[in-house]
Amino acid sequence: MPPNDSYELREHVAELRSDVRHIQSDVTDIKAELRATNQRIDGTNQRIDSINESLGKKIDSVNESLGNRIDSVNESLGNRIDSVNESLGNRIDSVNESLGNRIDSVNESLGNRIGSVNESLGKKIDSFNESLGKKIESLNESLRKEIDLDRQSLNAAKVWALVLGGSAYGSLLLVMAKGFKWL
Repeated sequence: MPPNDSYELREHVAELRSDVRHIQSDVTDIKAELRATNQRIDGTNQRIDSINESLGKKIDSVNESLGNRIDSVNESLGNRIDSVNESLGNRIDSVNESLGNRIDSVNESLGNRIGSVNESLGKKIDSFNESLGKKIESLNESLRKEIDLDRQSLNAAKVWALVLGGSAYGSLLLVMAKGFKWL
């Protein structure tokens, strides 16, 4: 082998070493960027889980609070109705002794009015309960849909990151193949 060929060979080897070092540096940079991307995705997943848990607790709290309020209103109205019933019963008894027939007609009139008030309040309470149930279900469904959309978006971002990483590795392999003159 003439000395000139040896010099050219050394020169090519030196170039190849330089190219390999450059490729190694690029690979290190890509790995660092991939780690940072994975950390951001993990942080987003943690935030979604936290929001999901927080909203679940809030819904449970609202459900319990409204249940307690309904029970409280029911008990309060029951006590008031009982009190009014007892009061009216006593008055009717005392007036019955003194007025007779007139009290019977007043008793019937008041009984009908109390029945209609009771029925009206019952319908309003039932309507209120049904309305709140529908609103809570609607809110729950809306939140579930939003969480599902966020999860789908994250899944799409993961696929995109994998494709980007794969294309980066493919590009790196192409650069190496050209650097090693395989192509």
